[in-house]
Amino acid sequence: MDILRVLASPDLEVRRKTLEVALDLVSSRNVEEMVLILKKEVQKTNNVVEQEDNDKYRQLLVRTLHSCSVKFPDICTTVIPMLTEFLGDIQSEMAAVDVLLFLREAVQRFPKLQSIAIVHLLETIPSIKTSTILRGSLWILGEYCKTKEDIQSAMHEIRQSLGPLPLVEDELSKQNGEEAVKDEQLTQKFQKLVTADGTYATQSALTSQYKGKKDESEKRAPLRKLLMNGDFFLGAAVASILTKLALRYSENAANQSRRNAFTAEAMFVIVSIIHLGKSGLPKRPMTDDDLDRMQLCLKVLSEKAPALIHVFEEDCRRSLAALLAVKQKEEKEIEVCLRF
Repeated sequence: MDILRVLASPDLEVRRKTLEVALDLVSSRNVEEMVLILKKEVQKTNNVVEQEDNDKYRQLLVRTLHSCSVKFPDICTTVIPMLTEFLGDIQSEMAAVDVLLFLREAVQRFPKLQSIAIVHLLETIPSIKTSTILRGSLWILGEYCKTKEDIQSAMHEIRQSLGPLPLVEDELSKQNGEEAVKDEQLTQKFQKLVTADGTYATQSALTSQYKGKKDESEKRAPLRKLLMNGDFFLGAAVASILTKLALRYSENAANQSRRNAFTAEAMFVIVSIIHLGKSGLPKRPMTDDDLDRMQLCLKVLSEKAPALIHVFEEDCRRSLAALLAVKQKEEKEIEVCLRF
């Protein structure tokens, strides 16, 4: 793996070619050494003052680690914890998207990796701020959380990312509270001063200790903040994810009351999102397509028709398996073409 020393070059194209050559030369004997070197390169990109090509270089490293993991699945247990750290980095969204693609492929192709991927995703969810990354991470949790403990943990993270419910009532109470605080904190202070000739003078200062609504949007939980910005496509995705979690929990939990409670909680969250979308509080209104999707999820949870349950629990995963199979076939065809 001496060729990886060339990665010290600042030129992005040189680095790209080096990684391509190294990927062709890697074998089971030296893959761990290569992963160790790439891990150090990833850590270096975190310490570099953001440059034009730094994010692109991170993306190249992630893709290379992805390819190594697909060829040698045994190294995934080392790679997954390292790469999930990118998901919460808002400056590396391109690399984070590639990490999601890697995780999605890894948990689908290698079921033994599902538990470790879920653990690290659950740890990372609170730090994710971008819609695309949050949606993809929650999708993986909704699709591959199978035990009661994992399902409950996923529900907990979604609730934490939304904040107090119902959403509309909580937002209105905060707005009313801000106005009251603003009125109370706008005060006029007086101070007596002694002048040079011994007489008294009064100095007044109008001060406002109100911190304003600017900071309020920053205090919102990540998922709620995105919904308040009008991202109800994410809201529809969350509804679908909650539906999958509730259906799977109903299969695993023996206690009927607990099954009903979990389903009711999922429906409560979905209804809160719908109410928020219709309230006029978000910056952009909810679309009819997003509303239809969320209403379908409510129908599935209330009726639990076998045909609809089959779509949510089986067909989605089969579609992913078919997609990955086509991708794998194309990659093999390209590899054969390059040899000739």
